[in-house]
Amino acid sequence: MKNYIALALFVCLSNFGNAQAFQRDGNYLQAGFGAQLNTLGPLSVGYERGITGLVGIGRFGVGGIIAHELYYSPNTLYLNTVQNRTTLMGRCAYHFDFDIEKMDVYAGAAIAIQFRGDYRDKNSGLNYGNTIARISPFPTVFGGIRYYFSEKFAVYAEVGYGLGYLNGGIVYRFNYQYLLKRKGLNEF
Repeated sequence: MKNYIALALFVCLSNFGNAQAFQRDGNYLQAGFGAQLNTLGPLSVGYERGITGLVGIGRFGVGGIIAHELYYSPNTLYLNTVQNRTTLMGRCAYHFDFDIEKMDVYAGAAIAIQFRGDYRDKNSGLNYGNTIARISPFPTVFGGIRYYFSEKFAVYAEVGYGLGYLNGGIVYRFNYQYLLKRKGLNEF
């Protein structure tokens, strides 16, 4: 049994390549879809930027996400409720440097603001046919993994509290300095 554990640690921590999947000054666009009970979505679009070199065993990134979801709650306390939720989120993540090419494991926290509109249909007793708007700030935590199929494209999966309990999608990595040089612009 000890040999299997040692082998697993060696495989996870050994150097399979020279490129780190998450890099300082790297830019990452992501689009995804989440899963929750009674919810369609959230559909999300996000951006993250690597802001530090190696700090401890990883790098820090900051970014933001905008997400939208449609929530339906049938007959909850005799109320049929439909909610539209739009969430704006500022995130900070720590990307662990396990030195495994094509893989990025990360965890982080965020502050989010959710704009929510509730509509209770005419079969409900209270708030007959009313729309109620709410704005709610809340903290979130998450952990995830990205796997790069090429230098620029990856898939990701995240678990946590905030958007959906399980989120997944695609990631596009780019270097805007390269794009500026290609168009003949060195600086803004």
